[in-house]
Amino acid sequence: MYKDISSLKLSFEPARFSSGTLVAIAAAGTIVGKAWTGSDRYYRIEGAGDMRLSETDLGATGGKFYMLKESVNTRVGGKPAISKVFSDEDGRTVEEILWVSGRKLYLLTFAPEMSTGGARKQKIAPSVSAYSLAQELR
Repeated sequence: MYKDISSLKLSFEPARFSSGTLVAIAAAGTIVGKAWTGSDRYYRIEGAGDMRLSETDLGATGGKFYMLKESVNTRVGGKPAISKVFSDEDGRTVEEILWVSGRKLYLLTFAPEMSTGGARKQKIAPSVSAYSLAQELR
């Protein structure tokens, strides 16, 4: 685990994200030419929840990713994307959005903070979602 992305040698330029506080970074994928082909960054989005951003350099490994046309239900940066929300019996949710841009595969996972009172849990910050956070990446 790292605290700073500059400490990690990557085969790609990582996306920029400035809306949260970076908690940690982990190397992912494989090593090609002395550089990692992926990374997982963990962020705290103040007053909204926690986020993980996984980036994988498909170009460095010759990898491919296919999306079924029926699964594509949104777009990120003009690219086809798959967005999903998982819920448990207590009303807690985890949101995921997955897309490919250029030679990189992205998976953004967001665990929103939920209200503690009431019969039905709701997001504390309803305007923040995996989709909205994905749109902020540059």
